[in-house]
Amino acid sequence: MRRRSILLVGFVLTVSSVLPACDDPFLDPYVNTGRWFTIWGFVDASKTEQVVRVIPVTRTSTADRAPSVEDLDATVVSIEVATGVATTWHPTVVEYADGSWGHVFRTNARFRQGYHYRLEVRRSDGRTAYADTWIPVDDPLHVVQRDSVRFDPDGHYRQRIVLRGIASPWNLRVTYLAQSGVARLVHEVPYARAGRRTAEGDWELDIDLSADQPAVKQHVREAILSGEVPGEGGLSTPFNLHQMGIRLTKTDADWDLPEGPLDPDRFALPGAHTNVENGYGYWGSALPFEAKWLVTYELSRNLGWDY
Repeated sequence: MRRRSILLVGFVLTVSSVLPACDDPFLDPYVNTGRWFTIWGFVDASKTEQVVRVIPVTRTSTADRAPSVEDLDATVVSIEVATGVATTWHPTVVEYADGSWGHVFRTNARFRQGYHYRLEVRRSDGRTAYADTWIPVDDPLHVVQRDSVRFDPDGHYRQRIVLRGIASPWNLRVTYLAQSGVARLVHEVPYARAGRRTAEGDWELDIDLSADQPAVKQHVREAILSGEVPGEGGLSTPFNLHQMGIRLTKTDADWDLPEGPLDPDRFALPGAHTNVENGYGYWGSALPFEAKWLVTYELSRNLGWDY
């Protein structure tokens, strides 16, 4: 299967009209397309419930009313390819924050790391759209290589890290653990898709430790004011930066997110970035990943801690 990209902002289905080279000025985009459904979702192997949204490719709209599960002619089945074990997903209807409605299928089936799964969405006439995914593996060889912290000319402390064996991370967050005695606070700083893919197929990024500290310190101040941690002399020792780390989501081998910012106009084109046969959209899989490391007292002090 060739490597394909995935849309992490909302998936929008558009259809363009084209004038045929004949006297009839009308072209029905829904006839003989061989595309039956848009499928959007992924398996999170760390969770027990999985969901997938299914949208029929049709000229009929139910936007003027709340749909029911009977409005969608579709059966959703996932298959563990190696064993042939099939699971039928349960249909539901969901109302989104913007007031729109969607057909969402759910299952509590177990998805095993390293296994190949196929999702089939089938109409009553047998027409089927499907997609395949290989669940990522929690591989101990996926390690974080850290360069020494450097002090740049702009007065910021930065650190380059390399995520070995992870070519396309999603939802990067840098974590900071501030500690004072038994009081511990963890703060996440979102890094989205910061960084770049290396020639070796890994992912590298620069962490701007100096730029991150104001938000971490504000978290500590608010925690003291709210009483979440003791303050006003109640702390046995000042707060210091004790630990930091990286959190992210590893995606399956075919879920190849593009580097840099996501372009909604580019990804809104039907079929532009899809792994669905006889349809549109994407169905993949993902697995959380986290690594942590200690911060030296010297670095903590250089970053303005002793709070």
